[in-house]
Amino acid sequence: MLKSFILSLLLFCSFTTAFAQLQFNSLAEVIQYADQHATVAREAVLYKSSAQQDAALQTATLLPKLSGFSTADYYPIIASQLIPASFFGSKSDEYKKVQFGLPFIVTAGLELSMPIINFEKWETVAKTKAQVNQVQSNQNAVLENMHLQLTQFYFQYLVYKKLQALNQQNEADAQHVLEVMQLRFKQDLLNPADLNRYINMHIDIQNAGLQYAKAQQQAQLNLQNILNQSAAPIVISDSISNFTFPDWKGDASTISYRPALAEMNWRYAMAQHTLAESRRAVLPKLALYSKYAYNWQMRFDPNTHAGYDVNSIGLKLDVPLFNGTFNAHQMQKSAIQLQIAGLEKERISNQLLQQQHEWENSYRIARLQNSSLQQKLSNCNENLRIALLQVKEGVMEVEEFNTVYRDYLKTQMDYYQNLTDGILFYTLLQQTTQTH
Repeated sequence: MLKSFILSLLLFCSFTTAFAQLQFNSLAEVIQYADQHATVAREAVLYKSSAQQDAALQTATLLPKLSGFSTADYYPIIASQLIPASFFGSKSDEYKKVQFGLPFIVTAGLELSMPIINFEKWETVAKTKAQVNQVQSNQNAVLENMHLQLTQFYFQYLVYKKLQALNQQNEADAQHVLEVMQLRFKQDLLNPADLNRYINMHIDIQNAGLQYAKAQQQAQLNLQNILNQSAAPIVISDSISNFTFPDWKGDASTISYRPALAEMNWRYAMAQHTLAESRRAVLPKLALYSKYAYNWQMRFDPNTHAGYDVNSIGLKLDVPLFNGTFNAHQMQKSAIQLQIAGLEKERISNQLLQQQHEWENSYRIARLQNSSLQQKLSNCNENLRIALLQVKEGVMEVEEFNTVYRDYLKTQMDYYQNLTDGILFYTLLQQTTQTH
């Protein structure tokens, strides 16, 4: 009964752990998950929606506006005028006091306005439409940067995972050698100093494994942070495969697919619209205006009242004549902002081009080094095999064996790091020279 309970508990814990983990089989799965769950990916959707709403708001200012209004007023003193009595049929030269309206006045009506010609507002609408594209390109650049970071951490995770697996075999070999040396020490065939050197070599290999595990854990934490899954451990079943180092046939000078450059192009276009907007602010504006109102007037006696309606339709012409030096300074500022946008575009273009060339050069060097490191690793494997046989037979000194083993470990590290660099930089070049 107790065994069944313990077994059930272990199965439950295993199921819970597996359920809480994030399992990935490839880099494409990691990127796809990040595009849906990462914080920056969700922010990108909101930023784009916000920019679209700004454009819709500016477009709405060009549409007709209809509003209703109502007022209620009481006039303790009503405006009056003296009118000749002859107007009322009297032949005297006297004047009669005439009041305009009644004390209580209630007005209700509708107002309609619609811009007809507004060069400044048209340019503002065009600028906000360019801003939508600029924001979208900006968020695409953020997502691309996230993809590049994921790619680097992904392959860091894989290379240290591979090195840990290799280090386990190295540790097993070192443990076996140490056991042989301890036996020889007990038989007085090995001095204490040489035994301590074997022990230190075994400790160094164990510490290397700990460093590999630390580096893999750091890469895993970086992936979890980007994926917004700090509580769920990540497990990647992928591994460093036999990469053939294909010849790079792309063009690193082609950066037209990079969203950061597209963002700069749209930012420059926005600066152009801003300058045109400031120049058109001094042009005349023409709008249609219409108003309908109904007036209802009365005294304290509700039986004494009067009502009438009024309506007007017209055009309103607004011609700016003088606004201090505001418009002149605004145009000068817009011209400076346009120059700044052009320089920013040039700077980002140079940075992207340099980045692409650095990746291409790094891949070229890794490709050239691959065959020599592969041959060197093969030689070191053979030397280690011979050294293990000779050290067990007691025909190799500890210093010579230590040199052979450490050379093997260094070559192993160099080979797999170079292999990972080749895969990494080839992947980065493919990601940034293809249409998004």
